[in-house]
Amino acid sequence: MTQRIKTLLTSAIIGATICALPAQADIYQIFWPEENLADPENDPSDTSWQNIKITNISSNTVVDGTLSGVYSQDLSGMVELAEAANANVTYQLERGLGSTGQGPVVLDFTGTTLKFRSQAAIALNPQGGAGETYVYDAVYEVNPKTGELISTRLVATTEESATLADQAGFEVDLELSQVDRSGTASTFQSYATNITNTETANIETSGGLVTEQLSNPDGTSLLRKEDDGTVHIGQNHCPNETQILQCLKFGHFPGQTTCHSWDADPTAWIRHY
Repeated sequence: MTQRIKTLLTSAIIGATICALPAQADIYQIFWPEENLADPENDPSDTSWQNIKITNISSNTVVDGTLSGVYSQDLSGMVELAEAANANVTYQLERGLGSTGQGPVVLDFTGTTLKFRSQAAIALNPQGGAGETYVYDAVYEVNPKTGELISTRLVATTEESATLADQAGFEVDLELSQVDRSGTASTFQSYATNITNTETANIETSGGLVTEQLSNPDGTSLLRKEDDGTVHIGQNHCPNETQILQCLKFGHFPGQTTCHSWDADPTAWIRHY
């Protein structure tokens, strides 16, 4: 084996090692608002029950916050639409994060934004049972430090509910189901395509996370893959299979005249790109 090939293979191994750095994740525990302590009739000014506690178990760090924006969100437009659609039947609004006896499902926590989904978070119930019942799961994005409600996306299980939420100005998804979700639920994560995401899946287990780019919190590129297959780690570059074979056979990258002095410095190609 020639020195050039030995050096090239060494560089490829270094590149593969760099591209395969393990990811680390922190473990969190969230204590949700204690809605059972709310007493709006006798003590409406007490909102301490809306507080949330986020514990980073990995770093022993605690964030005390609130979800006040969720509980103060104006939903009067939905109530008015429900009453108008049901011969002016009086509707009662109920909202909560633990109405099913289970805590919300956390979808993401980045920077100061916590994103979670709560089952049956919003319900419009007709008084006397004479009208349609509207129940929604809600996907919230909040700033737990300030309580600010950043965004709300509702999830309806009937076309009537979806139409009402849309008319009220909400983003809404429709999950048609004939099954009453009254039993115990389990939440899990899978990277595989399956019957629920064959057309919309963006993650799969066959090769790990599938994405075009991983970014730092400030938006700069941390890891990205180009259309030609090359991988960039920050400002660095890992050659793809075609480029390696090109250098092995011809002694230069496609469209280049050299392999960037790999004989002299096996890592020169990293710094070059």
